[in-house]
Amino acid sequence: MSSDPEEILLGILEDLGHEDFDNFQWYLWHDRVLEGFKSIPKSKLEGLDRKNTVDEMIQAYSIHTLKVTKMVLEKMKMMGLWEKHEKKIPKPEGKSWKHENLMMF
Repeated sequence: MSSDPEEILLGILEDLGHEDFDNFQWYLWHDRVLEGFKSIPKSKLEGLDRKNTVDEMIQAYSIHTLKVTKMVLEKMKMMGLWEKHEKKIPKPEGKSWKHENLMMF
């Protein structure tokens, strides 16, 4: 079980069907959908497969990529998918999971 953010995100995107993946990308480029985060220009997402979408998200959101992913899945009402993959995210040593959730997710 990988704890690498890129691999976790790829696993989530691979679990999305074609239409859900299109909707996921829509949330990334649509203005004012992701509060506190800039959208990714539509031109950068058009035609990207799942792996390249991961790369674009990592470039745009850096350490907040999984937080943005969770926000999008909440908007899509697909939190079950988040919960399926959330257990792969390592808990930092010396901090409670609740504290970490407040910081990153």
